[in-house]
Amino acid sequence: MDIQDVINTGELKERLDGDFDLLKELIEIFIMDSDSLLAKIKEGIDERDPEKLSKASHTLKGAVSNFSAKNLVKMRPFCLPKAI
Repeated sequence: MDIQDVINTGELKERLDGDFDLLKELIEIFIMDSDSLLAKIKEGIDERDPEKLSKASHTLKGAVSNFSAKNLVKMRPFCLPKAI
């Protein structure tokens, strides 16, 4: 799989207006927040709490979208709330 299959780098560059310092900040925030979001998703599954699962997965989906990763957002893990 090529990076272009996951991230639309042209759109990302345009979205950030070429500001790669901003990209670095977004990546750092994503790294800090993603473990917590994944834990909340797991809690939602374990507790069979569709609202908790939906909220956490939607937040993670939004975070991933910041990277113009539309193909990644379409992947199955982000569709979990629909399956509950």
